[in-house]
Amino acid sequence: MREAEHTSCWRDREDGEAEVQAAASLAHEPGGRPFVSVIVSTRDRKDVLRRTLQAYRGQSHRAIEVLVVDNCSTDGTAEMLAGEFPEVRFVPTGWNGGYARSMNLGVRHAKGDVFLFTPDDVVPDPAYVVGLVDALADEGVGAASGVLTEWPDTSRINFAGASISPLLRLRFERSRLPTTDEVMDVGIVPGLMAVRRAAFEAVGGFDGDFATYFEDADLSLRLRGAGLRTVLAPRARARHVTHPLGTSYYREFFSRRNVVIFYAKHAPNSIVLGAFLGYTLGWAMPRDLIRALVRRDPQLAHATLAGNVWWIVHPRFLVRKRREMLKTRASSRGR
Repeated sequence: MREAEHTSCWRDREDGEAEVQAAASLAHEPGGRPFVSVIVSTRDRKDVLRRTLQAYRGQSHRAIEVLVVDNCSTDGTAEMLAGEFPEVRFVPTGWNGGYARSMNLGVRHAKGDVFLFTPDDVVPDPAYVVGLVDALADEGVGAASGVLTEWPDTSRINFAGASISPLLRLRFERSRLPTTDEVMDVGIVPGLMAVRRAAFEAVGGFDGDFATYFEDADLSLRLRGAGLRTVLAPRARARHVTHPLGTSYYREFFSRRNVVIFYAKHAPNSIVLGAFLGYTLGWAMPRDLIRALVRRDPQLAHATLAGNVWWIVHPRFLVRKRREMLKTRASSRGR
C-alpha cells in the first residue's frame, strides 16, 4: 500500500510539464491588473486545504490561477481536488522536500507574473489578493505580505509587520494592528507573500537548502540586497487556522539548523563567528536542554541538539553558502 501511495505522488506530472511548456501568454484583468499564480503547499490536511481553496474562489481579483503543490499526501487530497476543485492545478512533488522546494516546483508550473505563496492553513479575506497586487504596483517593491490574524480568535495577531536588527535578530509585530492602510516597509515578509515573477527569478527563488523555516527571511534579505523593498499591505487580511501542533521533532531540528545557515549567508564578517557561537552554545543549547529535561523528552533533546551542532559537522557547506552569497552581493553592486 505504501508503495502505491508513493507512486501516486507522480500522477499527471508529465501532463503538467506539457501544460507549462504550452503556455504562451498571460491573462490580465481590465485595467492592467496582473495575472496571479496562487501556489499552495500542502501535506495530509485536505480539510484545512478545502477551506483555503474556497476562500480563493471568492477573491475580488479574478485573474488568478491556483496551484496545489502536494508533498505526498496519503489522505485523499488528490481525489478531493479532482472532485471539488477541478479548476485547481495539482502539482505532486514525489517526496516531502520542505516548503522552499515545493514552492520552487510550483513556480515551474505557474503562468502568472505575480506569485502568491501560501501554506494550506491561511484563509484570505475576499480583497486579500487585490491588496497585495496594489502594493506591488510600485515597481520598487519586490515582495508584499498582508496582516495575518488567528482563526477563529481574530483578535490574536499572527503577523502585522517585522523588523530585523543589525545582528540579524528577527522581531515580529504581534501586539497591535496597523493604524493605517498605507503600505509600509518591513524588514522581512513571511512565507505567506506575493512576489513579482521578475524579482523572484532575478534572485534565484527560494533557497531549497533551507527546506522549511527561514526560507522567507532569506528571500526577503536577498530581495532587499537587490535594491527592492519588502512591504506590509495592511488592507490585505488573512486568517491563520490554528490547530494543535504537538511536538514536531522535524520542526525542532530544522528551525535550529536553519538559523545557522541564515547567519552563514547574511551575518556581517565582524559577527559571523560570534553569531554561531553566541546563538548555539551561549543561548540555544542551554535553553533547549533545560526544556527537554523539564519535559522529560529525550527525543526533543536529540532533535534540538542535532540542529544546534549541525554546523560543526558541515563547515564546508556553510562556507560554500557564504561564498555564494558574497559573490551575489558583489555582482549586485557591480550592476
